[in-house]
Amino acid sequence: MSAGLGAASQVAIAVTGAGTALAGVVYHRRQNRGAARLGGAISRAKAIWLAYAVFLWFFLCPILALSPAVAPPVRALLGAFATFMWLRGVLELVLLFWTRSWTPPMGIAHDLACLALLLGGGAWLWPDLAALERPLDRWTLGLLGAVVVSLVCETIYAFTFHRIVGGKTKGDEAVWFAPEDDPTFRAINRTTAALNAPQVAFLLLFLGVCFDAL
Repeated sequence: MSAGLGAASQVAIAVTGAGTALAGVVYHRRQNRGAARLGGAISRAKAIWLAYAVFLWFFLCPILALSPAVAPPVRALLGAFATFMWLRGVLELVLLFWTRSWTPPMGIAHDLACLALLLGGGAWLWPDLAALERPLDRWTLGLLGAVVVSLVCETIYAFTFHRIVGGKTKGDEAVWFAPEDDPTFRAINRTTAALNAPQVAFLLLFLGVCFDAL
């Protein structure tokens, strides 16, 4: 099966994918060293989720949105979502590392807005989306479905995390992550690990299509 994705897009996906995976490993080790780090320790499941979400939302979606190999209606949805997510990313970095005033409800509101954007846009463009027949376009529609699932997961995670930590996500001793060895976070870590598996598996299958491996 030939995906028809251009070489430039393939290189961009390979570079950003490898870079995100490496950054995830480094960040996980850094946050779990003996010295206290801003944001606190992060479990392995949450580190995998963070790397997965960053790659999917901030890199893979915009790369596909810019690829002429992808059908225009799919590119429109990917591009709108990627733009909205990058705006959130810049603002969230300011709130996390500069003002240190980030709270989970802020992320939840954005996740729900992204869901409304994708579901509303998908409904609006559905006649064009349903008519797509090329394998790459159908796989990319599946990827949009994976993005929707990831946003639902992130909303649930943020809501659960907020119930546990309350306002402790602010200030110089902010807690942003679920640590590995704290029983308070055991359930959310187990849930995250269980939900990581099928989502990462689909992503790997999709990447196989992008590189003509399937």
